[in-house]
Amino acid sequence: MSPDSKLTPETRPPDDRSHIENVRKFFDRESGRYVDQRYGTYDRAVSRPYLERQAIVLEFLSGLGGAALDLGCGPGVLLPSLLERCSSVAAVDVSPEMLERARTAIAGRPGADRVSISLGSADAIPFGDRSFDVVTCIGVISYWPNTEKGLAEVARVLRPGGTLILQASNIVAPHEIEDRLLKHPYQRIVTRLTGRDIRDTADLRLKAFYPPRLDARLEQAGLIPVDRRFYDFQIPLLRYLSRDRAQRWASSLMTLSRTPLLKLLGTGYLVRARRP
Repeated sequence: MSPDSKLTPETRPPDDRSHIENVRKFFDRESGRYVDQRYGTYDRAVSRPYLERQAIVLEFLSGLGGAALDLGCGPGVLLPSLLERCSSVAAVDVSPEMLERARTAIAGRPGADRVSISLGSADAIPFGDRSFDVVTCIGVISYWPNTEKGLAEVARVLRPGGTLILQASNIVAPHEIEDRLLKHPYQRIVTRLTGRDIRDTADLRLKAFYPPRLDARLEQAGLIPVDRRFYDFQIPLLRYLSRDRAQRWASSLMTLSRTPLLKLLGTGYLVRARRP
């Protein structure tokens, strides 16, 4: 299983090319601190949601095997777990700097020769049809310039009976609504008044999704949702009153993450889907 030739910017429509270049620049900049910041212990408020979603991903991977693709692999946080479960693993990312981190993450591990690492993106996955039994896509769909095209590509490279594990942001979650109504306007005002850009992702417009609508998009691509789990449960406005209390509540509510009503509070969620 070897990747096709590397994608070049000339193969993409202009708008997609510009967006993907901004994504590449952002993650190249973030690559040095990504793992420590998002999976480390120095700021629990930052790392907690990433650790919660990682635990759900590992649950969803239980019992799976075969050939796996980690699409948008970043610094390779998931690669060791995939390597333990799967006969071969392909890691694809748009950021060369992240791919270097991914190589380091698996260097010296037993079976590391079963991992291939390639530059590429979701709009043109550099593998043939029906190449994989498992595709993981964690923390990346928000950055795709074309959601439908990305999902169609995932369906193309999945074998019949294969499984997709996909993470997305919940557009109706309090955290997302508060960001749109409070945080983002504040950041824009401060940036305009001071000339110092304090926005989290200044070059990017990230997407959040209404879960039933994303389910419909998955089905249109030929992927059938079979399970969904929410995480990062934020009580409305509590983070502005007490950061510590907000984190305690979020951690406590994870024990009830399968409760249907709580999904309205989950900032992120994971979908497990199958290709019939």
